[in-house]
Amino acid sequence: MFKIDRAKALRIVLIGALVNLFLYLGVSTTGVIRLLSMMFLNISGITLLIFFFKLTKKKFDTNSYFKLMFFLLITWCFITVIRAMSPNAQTFITLFGHYLIGWAWLTSLAVVFGFNMSNWLENFDFFAKVSLIGSILALGSPFYSLDLVFAIMELLVFLPMLFLTYFYHSIKRQRIIIFTFIAYIIVSIFSGQRANLGLILMMVSFTIFELYRQREIGMYKKISVVFAVLLIMMLLLSQVDNMIQSVENDEDAQTDTRTFLFVELFADLEPYEFVIGRGALGTYFSPYFEYTQRHGLGGDTPNRMVNEVGYLHMLLKGGGIMMGLHLLIFLPIVYLGIFASKNIITRMCGYYIFIILMMWMINSYEIYSAKFLMLWMSAGTVISKKNRNLRNRDILVKINKRYQFAER
Repeated sequence: MFKIDRAKALRIVLIGALVNLFLYLGVSTTGVIRLLSMMFLNISGITLLIFFFKLTKKKFDTNSYFKLMFFLLITWCFITVIRAMSPNAQTFITLFGHYLIGWAWLTSLAVVFGFNMSNWLENFDFFAKVSLIGSILALGSPFYSLDLVFAIMELLVFLPMLFLTYFYHSIKRQRIIIFTFIAYIIVSIFSGQRANLGLILMMVSFTIFELYRQREIGMYKKISVVFAVLLIMMLLLSQVDNMIQSVENDEDAQTDTRTFLFVELFADLEPYEFVIGRGALGTYFSPYFEYTQRHGLGGDTPNRMVNEVGYLHMLLKGGGIMMGLHLLIFLPIVYLGIFASKNIITRMCGYYIFIILMMWMINSYEIYSAKFLMLWMSAGTVISKKNRNLRNRDILVKINKRYQFAER
């Protein structure tokens, strides 16, 4: 009889989220493809829901503070979704058939997959395979539509987790990580995502910082990495004048695309809505996009369902309660992950969460995707004291005079 264990369940959840986004963003938003993407979305979401209750029934592996915070957050997330429900069939389909709306606020259920460290060790190979597929597709970015480039970017979502733990992967996997890193830069350039530069810089900085904290890595390798980074920095510095001139001549690079999002949302929300938000189907009016639509300049609809700034998007949907609960959970986790953990995986989780918190200031609003499922899985890994107390020697093996993750 076919049985789904937690590791298989996690892969089903992630594959469903990945395929849904790839089909919707890169292939078609209508017809059979749309029905197929909805099917993958709901298979992923229902599997996540089932295993949340299944694994929670056994043990929610954390202290009283995080138990309370997660109870409040998950309750508020369900309330945010329920507020959007109605007897109308079309509303129900919209709510649970789109990655931006209903399921987007239930990714926090993935916290339970983080309690077992084996879920990382058993899935690193899966992360690498998906990254390799995305990297190969990324090579054709100059010839693709912008929508397809964005879809391919979703297949590179595991790069931060792999890059931050780079030195403990097998040689084969390390080559895939470097290839994926280059592919990510390519798709970032062709998609015009300036914010990805910040993600890349943080990722590289934290990897180097962590390198010097790890006793299992030899001094020769540490010195080699420093010289490599210094060489790259010198090459970049030699091109500073050219880069500045390029930016000065590029109107898009100088355009402020974020300030008006703050102004418009704050102007449209009522005082009580700053507290509770407008629910999963909530929208706000944008004078800017009303102007562009009226003058035939293209762009989004004036009644916008998303706000590109992550924290503003939380305010729109779930208000200050939603944003406050996220911060009350994530800020302590960042500290515990980076400074109070004894192994590379829990530290990686802390760095990854910190990166997302920073990215939420400029973009990266919450959706149902592998990126945010990984975010909450990372949170689950860090809040488990048992995980934080594991040492590198408990999750590493020595092969050919080098340490790498033990496959379980």
